[in-house]
Amino acid sequence: FYREYASARNHRAPAFFAEKMVPFGHVRCILRLLYPEVREIFLVRDPRDTLVSLLAFHANPPGGFDSKSVGTDEELVLVVRDSLRAITQLWKRSSRNDALVRYEDLICSPAEQVRGMLDALGLDSSASIVDSMVRAGKETTANVNSHRTSPDVASSIGRWKRDLEPRLQKICD
Repeated sequence: FYREYASARNHRAPAFFAEKMVPFGHVRCILRLLYPEVREIFLVRDPRDTLVSLLAFHANPPGGFDSKSVGTDEELVLVVRDSLRAITQLWKRSSRNDALVRYEDLICSPAEQVRGMLDALGLDSSASIVDSMVRAGKETTANVNSHRTSPDVASSIGRWKRDLEPRLQKICD
């Protein structure tokens, strides 16, 4: 796909590619079979903040998103829990070349975390590359804004303490 995409646009064939995927299903196993040198970045976030973000997103979904398929708030807690369990299991079975990154660390120290990810992937982690990636990560687009559920990334950390109702906090505990 990536070679065809590049070729159709008169670009060089890519040396690397990135995909975002959920931890369920067989895609990961297939990727490991097709690409034995595959490296992964596991991005994890406080599950309570994930829940708050999902609840806010489902309350005001962008066009085309079916928020009715989510179920109750309690069911969403279970979805978040199961996702975290799956990621934990995948991480435990991952290679030593894979990177584990906490969302909170990425927000609070982006240059350090990006450098660590690039090093884990065996890619150029020079200051200029890291700086350009951090700058690009701070850019906002209409698509990014349509998925944002907090005023800024800094306020997305620990928001469960103020935004998650006590009943759901107890379930999360």
